[in-house]
Amino acid sequence: MKLLILADLPAELVEIPVGLLAMPLLRPSHMDLYSGSYVDAALMLLFASCQWLAIGNSIESRLSSYDWGKGFLAWLQRYFILVAALVLLFTAVATPLVNAHSRKVAYHRHAIPSQ
Repeated sequence: MKLLILADLPAELVEIPVGLLAMPLLRPSHMDLYSGSYVDAALMLLFASCQWLAIGNSIESRLSSYDWGKGFLAWLQRYFILVAALVLLFTAVATPLVNAHSRKVAYHRHAIPSQ
């Protein structure tokens, strides 16, 4: 999880000044902080998507320079739907498990009060 946060850090750092510049534009529309957080989240998603698109493009161009990389990219294009479905399935199963484990650890450390 720490690696993912570090990997997304450049997009988050770019979003800070853009979000600050967007604040005066949101004020005339009378957005409260809750509604403005959706605009902020959309900006973060946009910048993170652009960052990962650039990273993916550089990895693809590097892989395509090798013979084995061309074969791997062809295999990945052929089975992309299957790979994407497996990643989504893994995410859907792993997220509640990690959440339950985190809650259990936090409960044992008395970080979460008993309900």
